Amino acid sequence: MPVSSKVKDALKPILTENEAKIFDYVTWAESNSSPADPPNPIGSVEVEKLLRDLSEKILFKKIPIDQAAAEFRKEANAILARSQK
Repeated sequence: MPVSSKVKDALKPILTENEAKIFDYVTWAESNSSPADPPNPIGSVEVEKLLRDLSEKILFKKIPIDQAAAEFRKEANAILARSQK
């Protein structure tokens, strides 16, 4: 399925009935779908891992919640700052 509307329009006259249905469906889907989410920022995988690790420490009572929150904020900001360079 071509992305360009000019190419789509040029191909329509030579499409089979089934191909035309596919084009029509894709056109319908495009107009009835929301835009894709933007990609996660660089470093987001590290931030998610940090959150999982700290969550486990909280669950096993190895670290208090307020300490984990402060550590998460500090480390997550550092990860994201490194990723911006």
